[in-house]
Amino acid sequence: MLAIKQTAKALLISALLLSLSLLSACSGFSITADDFLSPPRASGEMYEVEQTLKNAVKTTYTLKYPTAGEYRSAYILADLKGSGSNDFAMAFYSTINEENSTFMNLKLMQKVGKEWISVSDIIVNAVGVERVEIADLNGDGVKEIAVGWNVYGGMDKKVSAYTLNGLKLVPVMQESYTHFMCCDMFADGRKELFLVYHDTMSATATAKCFSFEEDEVRLSSSCALDGSVVSFNEPVFAPLSNGVSAVYLDAVKGVGMQTEIVYFKNGVLVAPFFNGISTENYVSPTYRNSTVACFDVNGDGFLDIPLVRPPKIMGITVDESSINPITYWSTFNGEGLTTTLQTVMNYIDGYYFEFPKKWSGCTTVNMDIENRIRTVSLWNTENGTVISELVRIRAVSEVNWDKPDNGFNEYKEIARNKGVVYAAMFSSYEGTEKITPEEFKKIFHIIE
Repeated sequence: MLAIKQTAKALLISALLLSLSLLSACSGFSITADDFLSPPRASGEMYEVEQTLKNAVKTTYTLKYPTAGEYRSAYILADLKGSGSNDFAMAFYSTINEENSTFMNLKLMQKVGKEWISVSDIIVNAVGVERVEIADLNGDGVKEIAVGWNVYGGMDKKVSAYTLNGLKLVPVMQESYTHFMCCDMFADGRKELFLVYHDTMSATATAKCFSFEEDEVRLSSSCALDGSVVSFNEPVFAPLSNGVSAVYLDAVKGVGMQTEIVYFKNGVLVAPFFNGISTENYVSPTYRNSTVACFDVNGDGFLDIPLVRPPKIMGITVDESSINPITYWSTFNGEGLTTTLQTVMNYIDGYYFEFPKKWSGCTTVNMDIENRIRTVSLWNTENGTVISELVRIRAVSEVNWDKPDNGFNEYKEIARNKGVVYAAMFSSYEGTEKITPEEFKKIFHIIE
């Protein structure tokens, strides 16, 4: 019944659009599907804020929505002065002046009693807003507002920070950026503004940390990054394995990815994996031939960098094109990288399994992508021959697996996820490298 109603509704809309297109052809005006699209109507508190904006703005305007970060609405409610309630509201919208130039507007409204009133306006020469962060940056109990403006599209961006002087928003800094965030770099309970600026034209990149004092904003420190990368991912604020506050920056370079880690050491911002020279031939110690970003793979609270390397088979040359590489997940403690987990990742079929230490240096993992198979084989490191298969893992659709005569009698089911059965076939090998079905189930994981 629901399908019939949806079909009827679709036919009605199609007929309406057809009628309007015929009408526009006869009358000289044009109507497109975009004319029927509008943002959802605000309700409750937001409706009152919306009406206050409509009454305050005396010209045509277009609401603008942040495209990144925590806040994605054109209207943002906030408790700026620590009153315990969201008694301030921000609205982002664009206007066009008489010269047909677009300007961005930030209107600040305050709730007084039961009514909202307009208290401050900011006009910026920009076309959009990328992200908004709200934090008490100078420690005075009143939160600052950091806004990333799109000046000329997505590449040219400037972050502006505003503080409240009474009820008036006052700009206190402006800086070009590629990414920015508010985070506690000094671990003193107060956040700083951290940004990365990547100049692709000059192939340079810089990390900067700004500290906010009561009357001024100062650059605490900065350091160079590898600017020869294609692009930087969103920064992630997380501690090093020794507890020091840091920012992790994954960056695409060539066909792979590398990770920069930026933190304060002896009062200076450092990026220890960068040698200070940006070139296409520079190879970072964190570079891997993969675009997998760092994350906490073992749940210990520290980010792990996935360092992808081919298996190390002593004295044997193997065809790496058919070999599944080993991922060495490594943490950084400010001095060096420490491997916390070794895994075999199969992103195509959506799983990974831990690589036991007893397999290191004497096994390979062969890939048969067409048949969705990975095979762990034990090698004789003296003469370069395969001693035995240890385990063969296969991904099979549930439909095929559940057939009475599925042809997989030698396989044991390991896990299921989203219509896929993960099964494994175990050899009769009895050496120390042997793995049992029970052991393999414990080290097998679905990629969420």
